[in-house]
Amino acid sequence: MAKWTESAKAEWKAYGQRLRKQLNGSEADAAEVEEDLKRHVDEEIHSAGLTVLDADQLKSILTRIGDLGDSNEDRADPKEVVALSSGNQTQSESGSKFKLGLLTFTAVLWPLVALIIEFSTRMCTAIIFDPVPSVWHGLVMFGIPAINLLALSRLNNSCSALPNWISLGVIFNLGVSLIYTILFIPLLPIGIITTIYFGLGLLPLTPLATCLSGFVIWAQCSDRIESSFMKRRLFWSGFSMAVCVLFLLEAPSFMTRVGLRWADSEEVSTNDRGIRWLRSFGNEEIMLKACYERPRRVFDVSSWFVLSSDKVTQEDARRIYYRVTGKPFNAVKPPSLYTRQGRWSMLDEEFTWDFDSALGGTAVAGRVRGLKMISSRMDSRVETSSATSYTEWTMEFENQASRAREARTQIQLPPGGVVSRLTLWVNGEEREAAFASREKTRKAYQKIAVERRRDPVLVTTSGPDQVLVQCFPVPADGGKMKIRFGITAPLDMLDLTNGRFRLPAMVERNFNLKPDLKHTVWIESRSALEADPTLFRQGSLKEGDFTLQGKLKDSELLTAKSTIQVVRPEEVTEVWTEAMEEDHVVIQRLIESKPETIQSTVVVVDGSVSMSAHFTEIREALSNLEKLENVRVIVASDLPAFMDSDRNPVVFNLSEVRSQLSTTTPIGGQDNLLALTSAWDVALEMGADTIWWIHGPQPSVFGDIASILQRMERSRGEIQLVSYAMESGPNRIMEAFDDLHASRAPKYEGLGATLERWANSPSAGEPAYEFARLHQRKDKVQGLETMPQVTRHIERLWAYEAVNHLRAKKRVDSAIQLASRHQLVTPVTGAVVLETIEQYNEMGLVPVPVETVPSIPEPGTVALLILGVLAFYLRWRLVRHRTQFQS
Repeated sequence: MAKWTESAKAEWKAYGQRLRKQLNGSEADAAEVEEDLKRHVDEEIHSAGLTVLDADQLKSILTRIGDLGDSNEDRADPKEVVALSSGNQTQSESGSKFKLGLLTFTAVLWPLVALIIEFSTRMCTAIIFDPVPSVWHGLVMFGIPAINLLALSRLNNSCSALPNWISLGVIFNLGVSLIYTILFIPLLPIGIITTIYFGLGLLPLTPLATCLSGFVIWAQCSDRIESSFMKRRLFWSGFSMAVCVLFLLEAPSFMTRVGLRWADSEEVSTNDRGIRWLRSFGNEEIMLKACYERPRRVFDVSSWFVLSSDKVTQEDARRIYYRVTGKPFNAVKPPSLYTRQGRWSMLDEEFTWDFDSALGGTAVAGRVRGLKMISSRMDSRVETSSATSYTEWTMEFENQASRAREARTQIQLPPGGVVSRLTLWVNGEEREAAFASREKTRKAYQKIAVERRRDPVLVTTSGPDQVLVQCFPVPADGGKMKIRFGITAPLDMLDLTNGRFRLPAMVERNFNLKPDLKHTVWIESRSALEADPTLFRQGSLKEGDFTLQGKLKDSELLTAKSTIQVVRPEEVTEVWTEAMEEDHVVIQRLIESKPETIQSTVVVVDGSVSMSAHFTEIREALSNLEKLENVRVIVASDLPAFMDSDRNPVVFNLSEVRSQLSTTTPIGGQDNLLALTSAWDVALEMGADTIWWIHGPQPSVFGDIASILQRMERSRGEIQLVSYAMESGPNRIMEAFDDLHASRAPKYEGLGATLERWANSPSAGEPAYEFARLHQRKDKVQGLETMPQVTRHIERLWAYEAVNHLRAKKRVDSAIQLASRHQLVTPVTGAVVLETIEQYNEMGLVPVPVETVPSIPEPGTVALLILGVLAFYLRWRLVRHRTQFQS
C-alpha cells in the first residue's frame, strides 16, 4: 500500500469537506460516497505503481475520476457523482488510448521510418547533410525509438514500476532530438511546405516531432518520480549526457575542421600549430572531403559550427592534406560527398568534386567518378642508325557518368623527348592536330570543347620532359573517346654501340583505370633489344626485325625495370635526312667527349613521409659522393633537427646528414621550395654547377616560386637542377621550371648507381657521348653520300633544340614559328585537334597534312626502309674501302 504524505492527507481531508458540503441536504450518504471514491483512488494508486502519494499526484487522480470542483454550484446527486466517476474513468481510458497511439506514432514509428528511409536512400545526405555519418551516430539515432517504445509500454502498464534509467533514457533522447531540431530549423519551413503540397517533407520535421513527443513522455515519467530533486537530477543528467555524447561523436570532425582553419592561417605560428594538430588529431577522411567540398556546402553536424565566409577553399585544403599526410589528394580514392545509394547516387556523380572546376584548365585536379581508361597500347620503333625512338601511345576512355567528362593526365616523356603527332578519332575517322602557340591552341580548346562541348584534344608541356594531355567531352552514359600521340626521343648512348631509352608514363590523372588494365607494349628495331624478362618477351619478324612485347601495369612504367637496352651492330657516328626547307639537310653526329671532373655539388633530400621507405637507399647512395671535394646536403623538413631558429634549412656535410637521416622518421608532406632556394645560394657560394634534388611527389607549391626562378635566370645556366623522383606523382615545382635550367634524371638504374656514374665517370676517364645536330645547305656538306640517310626524326630533335635556343635569347615569336612548322609541342607551342575544318578556320588554325606526320611503318614499308638503309650502308663501306686502298 502506498504511503500518503502529509500534503496528500491534507488534500484528501479538504476534498472530503467539499464533498460533504455539496451532498448536504441530499439523500446520498456522504460517508458512503467518500468511501467509494477512496476505493477508486486506491485502485488508481495501485495501477500507477505508486509507493508514495503526494498532493499533486492525488489531485491528478481525482481529476481523472471526476473532481466535483471547488464551487457550490451545480450540486449533483450523490448517485450521479458515483456514475460520473465511472463515466469519466471510461472517457479517460479512451483518451489515454488515443494519446498513447499518437505518442507511439510520433516518438517511435515516425523516427524509425525516417531512419530506415535515410539508410536505404540517403536522401537527407544527398540534399541537406549527413545526419548519421558514423555507426555510433546510427546507434544513438536508433536508440530514440527503442527507448521511447520501452518507456511508453511501462507507462501504459499501470502495474509496472518505472526505473530511473528509463526516465534518464527519455530525457537523453529528448536532448538529442532538441539538438537536431535546432540544426534543422532553417529547413523546417521547406519541410512544412513540401509536406503540404508534395508529402515529402517529413524527414526535416522528424527531429521536431520527436522532440515534442519527448517532452510529453517526460511529463508522464516525471509524475511517477518521488521528489522534485530527483526530477531535476534526472533531467539535467540526461540532457548533459546527450550533449556530451554528440560532442564526442563529432569531436574528430570538429577538431579536424578547427585544425584546417588554423593550418590555413597566414600567421606562421598558427599555421604550424594547425599542421601539428592535424597530424596528431586530424581525421584523414574529413580532410579529404575538404579537398572536394564546394563553398557553403554542409556535410556533417560539425560543419554547422565552423561554417563561415572565410572557409578553407579547395586548393588550400589540398595543400594542407599533403602537408599533413604526405600524399597527393588525387592519389587517394575520392570520398562520397553525397551518397552512392539508390536514386540519389546521381547527385554524387553530378555534384561531387564541384562540377569538375578544373575543366579546360591546366591542372589535372581530382579524380572524377565514372571516367576510366579502358585500353592502352604503345607501339615503338627504334631507328638504330639515327639512335632515335618513336613511340605512339593510343588511349581510349569510357565515361559511365550521367554527364560528359574531361580526361586529363600528365605524361612523363622519355628524356629529351618531344610530342610530334596528335590524333583524335571522330566518328571512327582519324583527325590530325594543328600546331600553334600555346595561347592559340588552348583558346581553341576552351572555346570548342568547354563552351560548345564538341570533340577537341589538347597537348601542352608541363615542365621538363612532361606534357599535359586533356580531351573533352568524353560522352556520358557509356560514351567513348580515342586519342593517340606520338613522341620522338633520342637514345641515351652509353658508348657507340649501346644505347637505352624509356617508355612514356602517366604521373598524374583524373580518371580511374579499368580493373586489371595493362599497357600493351610492342617495340621493334633492326638491332637487338634487351629488357627485363619479367616484363618483356623477346621475338623477331621475318623481315629481320627484333621485337619486344609486354603487358605492363601502370606502376611498372615508371620503374627502372622498364628500361629498354638497344645494341647497335655498327658504330655509326654520322647520319643525315632531308630537311623541310628545300635544298637543306640536317646532319646528326654522335660525339665523344670527356666531361670535366666534378668537385662539388649540393643535394636536397625531401623529408616527406613518402620517402620513409627510401631513406636507407638514400644514405647508401650519398656515400658515392664521398670522392668529391665538397658536398653539402639540405633536408627539406619542418622537424627541429633540420631547421635553425630563424626557420631556415640547416646545411649538413655528408657524415652529418647520414647520421641524422639514420635516426629520423619522416613526417607529413614537406615544403621543398625553401630548401631548393637555399641550395641555390649554397651552390653559388661553393661554385657547384649541379644541384641534385631527391624527392617524392610535390602536389603543391608553398610560398612564392619567383625567388628561385630569379636565381635560375640570373645564374645564366651555370647551375643546373637535376630532379630524381624516388616516388612517382605530380610535381608542381618542376612544372614551374623549364628545361633551360632543370632536367629530370631518367630512372635507368637505382639512385646509388646513378650518382656513382655521374660523380665517378669523369675522374675514371670514361667518355661521354652526346649528339650534335646541324641544319645546313645540302651543297655545303661534304661526304654526304657516305652517310646513312635516316628518317626525319633527327630534324624534329634539331628543331626542338633550336626552339629552346631561341627561347633562351627571348626570341619567342621565332621559336613559335619554328616549332609550329615542324609540328612539335614545346614550352611555347601546343597541339589541338578539332572536329571539323570549319572549326579550324574559325580559330585560325591549320591541321597538318596526313603525309607529314610521323608514324610506325607497316611491315611492308619496314622492308623497303631496311633495303634502303642497307644500300646506303654498303655504299658507305665501299667508299671507305676504296679510300683506305688508295691511301
